[in-house]
Amino acid sequence: MKSLTIVLGALFASASLAQAPCTNEMAWKKPGSWAGGAEDDLAMADPTYPKAEYPAALRKADQVITLLKQAIPKLDGIEAQAYRSIRGPSQTKGGALKYGVNTLFKGYYCVPDTPAYPTLRGQIQLGDETGTWIYIRFNDLLWLTDEKVRLDRDLRAKGGGTLYFFPRQGGEWKGLPLLLPTVQAPRKTEAVIIAPEGRTPYRFITREEFLQARVRQTQEKIDKLPQSRDRASVLATLESERQKLDAAVAALSPEERKAEAIVRNAYAVPGGREKIFTTEEEGGRRVFTVSARFFDPGLPRQAVQFITVYWYWDSGPEDRAKTEIVRQFREGFDLEALRAMLGR
Repeated sequence: MKSLTIVLGALFASASLAQAPCTNEMAWKKPGSWAGGAEDDLAMADPTYPKAEYPAALRKADQVITLLKQAIPKLDGIEAQAYRSIRGPSQTKGGALKYGVNTLFKGYYCVPDTPAYPTLRGQIQLGDETGTWIYIRFNDLLWLTDEKVRLDRDLRAKGGGTLYFFPRQGGEWKGLPLLLPTVQAPRKTEAVIIAPEGRTPYRFITREEFLQARVRQTQEKIDKLPQSRDRASVLATLESERQKLDAAVAALSPEERKAEAIVRNAYAVPGGREKIFTTEEEGGRRVFTVSARFFDPGLPRQAVQFITVYWYWDSGPEDRAKTEIVRQFREGFDLEALRAMLGR
């Protein structure tokens, strides 16, 4: 009888332990892994690039995946998946191919032990979505040229280049300027651009260029202004704006003409309440456009002419495991091995 009591007690204790609800700490410590078998992202590849040449590009993407796995060996509380990607038209017609690796990190979490989740309450589950990604892209500025940072569809550099706000810099990462994009805000976001020494795939717009772009944009609005009841009033406003912009160009000193355009409001009018040019400390950002001259047309299209490394992550109190992933990446990623791929 005594032995039976001991056995029953052990069974009840075991059942109690098995039914004990999980905790966040348990979820963060659950062993994770690098998932395999991810499908390549090729549906939106540059249609002018021959499919027969995909393997050469995808092999380089495989090298990047290897570097990521070496840099992030511990996946406690995380399931990681990296997939190869060829996506988007080239920056120049028939030019350098945009491709690379996109990597997502899903986190385990503890389902609250409440009646609202009757079948899963108290269990550890893998999240369906994630806000933690690492992108390593070849010949692609990625989110740095997203429409959210585009000044205006019709406001372009001479020659037609789209104008974008350049992100602020926040120190360095492994010797490179660390950029702080805002496209994924409020998530923390960082990025670097790797290019041959002394060269960049973009160029900053000068004050003179910016004002001239505004002049062209305003004149285009005048030329395309449709007939309407208030056309005369709108035309007078546009012509006044054009005159003020012309005067602002003429008033620039030789030094100001060459100075970088740092802008907060791309629509500010000279003489208005807001200054056209400001400083980054005052909330302004430099304006840039993609530099077509950067690209070497003599190289094979899959040759790596520059690299964008771009990452953002969930950083709330429940995202400890994802924050650890970013720490491992920042500390352990072999940037020199990646840089060695330039020109290849």
